[in-house]
Amino acid sequence: MLTGRQRGVTLIELLIGVTIISCLLLVGMPSFTGWIRDLQVRGAAESIQSGLLLARSEAIRRNRPVQLTLADAGGLVEWRIGCVPADAACPALIAERKRGEGGLNTRMAASAVAAAAAVANVAVVATDAGAGAALAAGAGLPVSIAFNGLGRLAGPAPDRIEVSHATPGARRLVVRIDAGLARVCRPPQDCA
Repeated sequence: MLTGRQRGVTLIELLIGVTIISCLLLVGMPSFTGWIRDLQVRGAAESIQSGLLLARSEAIRRNRPVQLTLADAGGLVEWRIGCVPADAACPALIAERKRGEGGLNTRMAASAVAAAAAVANVAVVATDAGAGAALAAGAGLPVSIAFNGLGRLAGPAPDRIEVSHATPGARRLVVRIDAGLARVCRPPQDCA
């Protein structure tokens, strides 16, 4: 037998609480998915940047040419680092990032090769027409970027590597190679 009043939540109060939580989730979900897309693009761009920096540091450490190859012609983020030419002291595969490691939602593309400026080790600046225009996923791929034993570009290199999301209209980032160093920027304002 119960001697006092029972405390709890009525069915009406429970339904009101569930309705409020559902409304908050519906309002917040688009910004949450946009945030996740931005994180995926940022992670892929930083992966390419770190691959370029690793290839450069391996070339300096080994005092011989080392290249990073952006391998997937379809635009999935995948790269390999290896010596050029490979031998027993310097393998053809030093490090790699497989296409499934960071998810399959990000895409990359490389712009046209800027041969003269890259060989001269000059900072390459995108043209006005190309700075804001998005590249199609897989454009310019596969491509290899080689560094010599001094850490300088050892041949032609793309003037930009663009990373975007598979979802249309999502933010994109650009990896620029200036004087052998890689940096990530947001086009078009930060990439000048």
